[in-house]
Amino acid sequence: MSLTTKRKVTEKKLAANRANGRKSRGAVTPEGKARAAKANLRHGFYSQADQEVLLALGEDPAEYRRMMKSLETDLAEAMEAQVVGSIGRTFWRMQRAARIQDGLALKRVRKGMEMEEFVASPRRCTFFKPTRPCAPCIGRSTTPIHLPRPRTSRT
Repeated sequence: MSLTTKRKVTEKKLAANRANGRKSRGAVTPEGKARAAKANLRHGFYSQADQEVLLALGEDPAEYRRMMKSLETDLAEAMEAQVVGSIGRTFWRMQRAARIQDGLALKRVRKGMEMEEFVASPRRCTFFKPTRPCAPCIGRSTTPIHLPRPRTSRT
């Protein structure tokens, strides 16, 4: 069961959709088919054409060949290099995440302190004439104070 309501399509719109659907059936020429195949490349994980994907993603095919060659010659050494690289990248990302988290926490603390200072600081009453205090200020023996009302935008 869907939580969203299905759009109702009028007969006129349905006829237009069917007519437009008959006009185009995708690429016909080999060049057009090749262009369409490359159009939706995102990560290349399931691609059959390794060289084209490497170039399209901005990766170095020569580096890929060197890695494959090192795997063929000495698997243990190549795997060790790959594992060390992966561990290094993982630790660096963990440290980056900690720095980001610390920065966000510090930002929240600073914002909270600013709000506390704002709430605690007395402000002169600006809603009425200086001779007449507003309702929150009535009965005070000192200068009328309160937090100003938030301004609303007029649109």
